[in-house]
Amino acid sequence: MRKIIETREFNVYKFNELPKDAKERVRSWYLEGQSELSYIFTEDCMERLKELFPDSNLEVQYSLAYCQGDGFNIYGEIRLDELLEKIAEKFTEKEMKFFKWAFSEYGTSYKMASNNYYCYCICSRNDFMEDIFYEMDNWYFRNIPEKTMEKFNKLAGEYLDNLCNEFEKNGYNFFYEISEEDLQEYCEANDYEFLEDGKFYAAA
Repeated sequence: MRKIIETREFNVYKFNELPKDAKERVRSWYLEGQSELSYIFTEDCMERLKELFPDSNLEVQYSLAYCQGDGFNIYGEIRLDELLEKIAEKFTEKEMKFFKWAFSEYGTSYKMASNNYYCYCICSRNDFMEDIFYEMDNWYFRNIPEKTMEKFNKLAGEYLDNLCNEFEKNGYNFFYEISEEDLQEYCEANDYEFLEDGKFYAAA
């Protein structure tokens, strides 16, 4: 047996010093690692939902793999008064008075459905006014404002659909896109260096 000590010299580069094809390899390396960081994207979404609906208890489900059934959905317990705040400008003063009365009488909690088979958004399928209508109908209220309730369902569904679309777009950007400027900033912040072909250099 004999021991051989070999000394090699090679150049290492900052991201901005690499040729274009090597930068593309770094981009691929970075994006491959993003799939292992899905919890970060999930946490960001949950934080945003908590900002928008602080007293609700919402969850998210998503699949962003460019496959059938992909998408982003929000489900769980939502406060209807918090949801009303987001679309309040669409209602008349009379309609707003009705909702405030209805919520005080029958509560504001509504359970949004999860998507059992896929992950695309089904928020607009929820009937947010279902329980309130049932209670009013059960007590034989006359002139139940059904059109106003339908209007709430439509606008609330559209708002949440748009929010899911925003999250979905952000998700695809998180997992599959990064600009050269942002990638350079990321590499510089972590003091990453690379070989000439773009392979990550791990200093001993």
